[in-house]
Amino acid sequence: MRSYGLMLGLLLAGGCVNVREQSAMEPKSDGPVITATAWAKVGAGGDAYGAGRHAALSLKAKLDGVVPQVVVLTECFAEKADKAKAAKGVASVFGKKCVVGISAYGFYTRDGVVASDGVGLLALGGNGIAVRTAFVPKMKAKGLAQDSEELQAALGAAGRRIAEQFPMYDNQPRLMVVLADAHSPKNQLLVDGIQSAVGTKFPIAGGSANKNDGQNWIHWRGGLYEDAAVALLIEGNIAVAQDGAQAKDNDAVLATARDVASRLSASENLLSGGLFLAFDCTGRKGKLDDIEDEQKAVIEGLKNPNVKVFGMWCAGEIGCPEDSPQQPVGRGWHIMGTVIGSRRVPAENRLRPASALMETEP
Repeated sequence: MRSYGLMLGLLLAGGCVNVREQSAMEPKSDGPVITATAWAKVGAGGDAYGAGRHAALSLKAKLDGVVPQVVVLTECFAEKADKAKAAKGVASVFGKKCVVGISAYGFYTRDGVVASDGVGLLALGGNGIAVRTAFVPKMKAKGLAQDSEELQAALGAAGRRIAEQFPMYDNQPRLMVVLADAHSPKNQLLVDGIQSAVGTKFPIAGGSANKNDGQNWIHWRGGLYEDAAVALLIEGNIAVAQDGAQAKDNDAVLATARDVASRLSASENLLSGGLFLAFDCTGRKGKLDDIEDEQKAVIEGLKNPNVKVFGMWCAGEIGCPEDSPQQPVGRGWHIMGTVIGSRRVPAENRLRPASALMETEP
């Protein structure tokens, strides 16, 4: 298991923070990290827009006035039009600028499991962190053969373009979360490109979009893009730990999910609650006898009911598995777990809700 300590920070502004205009901001080193999750499915008589808006309103209520710096969206609709409608529903509450995400094969939170026609949301905020984003709309990898030098060059360059959009790196660890249209084993080539700029020890987590034609979309500020990647750089008053494992049958999938969560739950990073972020292979999902069992195994392994859960089934996963505990890698058939928790914060410095979120017109 890999652990990191991170210290830096950011001041909240009203509404969604513009994550591309944070270079002059610094988070408070003793501030809290606020996370929240929500989801919604298309109900009887409902539509994708309604599901997106319902999930966003639920997330807003859970944030209780805290303004999110970024809202991560994952959805599992079959049609592009529904994917766009779901994103529009989310933007009707939070605006477009802070919404980024990925089309996946399903997702799970502590509150439920969704395998089709649903929207899952994760909010990151609080004045103890700063979240910056990077976007590469044209990786030039589409249609290239897996073993070709052209693909290696394209994804290597895309990875460097991601890294180069963030501030200069020093010895202080942070966490980068990458969402990309680059299924396993292509995801390793993207990781190689990022690591050519930041080094092999820099903490990276992430997942690959659904690889089916017409479903392999990356969400960026209200638009849908294929052959693209988006990344978050999270820094501040946080501590991070990573772990992962591979499995290819029902019992092993459940055991590895439980074990990864259990090992990470022992981390000091979760003393004050926090978030368990899971990038999980859809191949593992396909081996489950019951679609909800892996989520239950994660919750059982975590033990702490205050730890939030946000997992998604992907076509490739990035993290630090058992055989590569110190160097993030891109793999398939894995659950890659990352925990993000606030460091200990004096009671007098804990954030109270700042200002109500302002809804925008659809």
